[in-house]
Amino acid sequence: MEAKKDIRACIRCGSNDLKWAPKSEEGIMAKDGMKFTGVAGGSASIAYKCENCGYVGYPIIFDSEKDRLKFVELKKKEKAK
Repeated sequence: MEAKKDIRACIRCGSNDLKWAPKSEEGIMAKDGMKFTGVAGGSASIAYKCENCGYVGYPIIFDSEKDRLKFVELKKKEKAK
C-alpha cells in the first residue's frame, strides 16, 4: 500500500507553489510587509512562502488535490464578493 502524500497549499490563496523559508533571527518578511517570527507558545524554525501571493507562514494541508482545488474555488468566490 502506497503512503498517502499530504498536499501543502497557501492558506491565503490556495496555491501549491510554496517554497521553504528558513526563519532567521529577524524573521521572514512577506510581500505585504508583515513579518513572520514564530508561533504562539513557541518558536518556529521553518515556514513556507507562497510564490503566488507572498504569504509567509504555515501551509494548510489537504488529503487530495481535489480538496485543494475546492478550497481555491471557495477563495475565488470570497474574493469576488
